[in-house]
Amino acid sequence: QAHPLFHCVGGCREMDALSAEPINYSSLEADEFENLSDDDAEGNDEEDGQEKNVDAADEERPTGLIQDSLIRPRFEHWLAQHPVKTPIDSSRREALQDLFGRLQVTSYNMEVLSSERCLAIEFSLAGRTGCYTQRTHADVSSAVWLLTKGGVMELTPNIASKLELDEVALIGCEHYTDGGARERRWADETQLGEVIGTDVVEKLGGCTPLLQFLGLICMDEGTPAAYVDALPFKLTSASFAVSERAVGNDVSSKPSAKAPRPVASSKAATAKAVVSKPHRAASQGRK
Repeated sequence: QAHPLFHCVGGCREMDALSAEPINYSSLEADEFENLSDDDAEGNDEEDGQEKNVDAADEERPTGLIQDSLIRPRFEHWLAQHPVKTPIDSSRREALQDLFGRLQVTSYNMEVLSSERCLAIEFSLAGRTGCYTQRTHADVSSAVWLLTKGGVMELTPNIASKLELDEVALIGCEHYTDGGARERRWADETQLGEVIGTDVVEKLGGCTPLLQFLGLICMDEGTPAAYVDALPFKLTSASFAVSERAVGNDVSSKPSAKAPRPVASSKAATAKAVVSKPHRAASQGRK
């Protein structure tokens, strides 16, 4: 009597004769298949571990880069605009530099969803934990409507931001292109001073420099210039040092009506006029 296994293989080969493609059989035993599976599993675990390490490195790398390549130049540009004419100016400048030295960015996440930029940044400052979120729509001149799950169109802010220190919301805004009663921009300066320290605020020269300092840390680099004044940090687009990419995103930027014409163009036009007159005079003389 034949072994059952051979009956199975023989039966399978008879069925394979009906197949349009050739069938290849393995010469490995069942135990060898089990060992092969174990080896593959170990290899997959090693690859997964490498992928996890790569992902972790990618997540950790941006925080240091953001602080050194984005926030620090922004801070130095702003600080250079402060006058240093008196000992008080010098002491305030030193206080700002000291406060920046106590900054550590711990998390930075930027997502672009269609025409909306979504920023979330976490940091520690002077022993306090900060969390800032900002949602910015690219079109600064049109209202933004959102279709809710219930099928209702809802007006949403063109830009909205919120800054929490130690999980307490202290600064924020909701700006709409058309303004109106929904418009909000607020900062709890009293509680902000208590959280950061009244002595620190006094050394900085008041709450306004502190608000501007926090804006330099938090604001999205891609914020259109038209939105800078709407945010609650009392910054201007010039002091914020809007990046070239942000200026490109500012669809509302228009040349000033009073801006003079370029000097080169004026000289060129004058030169043409001066050159053309002798030619005309010479031609008339020849006639």
